[in-house]
Order: sequence, then C-alpha cells, then structure tokens
Amino acid sequence: MLAISDAVKTHANSGFATFATVKDGIEAGEITTTAEIDAAFA
Repeated sequence: MLAISDAVKTHANSGFATFATVKDGIEAGEITTTAEIDAAFA
C-alpha cells in the first residue's frame, strides 16, 4: 500500500511541476500553442 501511495504522490508532484513550468512559459510568451502544452505533458 505504501508503494502505491508513493507512486501516486510522485506522479501528482510531477504533474504539478510540469503545470508550473507550462504556466511560466505561457506567461513569458514562450509557449503559445496547445500543441506545446500537450508536448510538455507528454
């Protein structure tokens, strides 16, 4: 059970980190298309 919990936590944290990076890129004008957003999360 702990291994599953750790895996979920790692996955969620990775998603939040990617979101923050994408948000910063959008605000800086470096990410301008949905394709670039999709690529960041792939």
